[in-house]
Amino acid sequence: MKITKNNNIVIETTNRAYGMLEQGGVCGRKVSYPLDKVMAVTGFTRKEIENIENPHEFIDNDDEYPVSLSQLINLNEIQGRVICKGEVIK
Repeated sequence: MKITKNNNIVIETTNRAYGMLEQGGVCGRKVSYPLDKVMAVTGFTRKEIENIENPHEFIDNDDEYPVSLSQLINLNEIQGRVICKGEVIK
């Protein structure tokens, strides 16, 4: 995952169902989150976050159930800044 020069991470979202674009979902939405807050919540180091290829795939953690980086961000209500709204899938 790319970390910007302002120490933010950018997560792009495209809603999919069964490998296809999901009707009524969003395609290309980009949200920027502060790296220091993400590191505090997840317990990951900068290097570990850089090594995550897809923020929507499950990652190894100490919890009983697998979660993704984007789910951890949402569960902990980290406020991000919308860079691109994306398009609604019709």
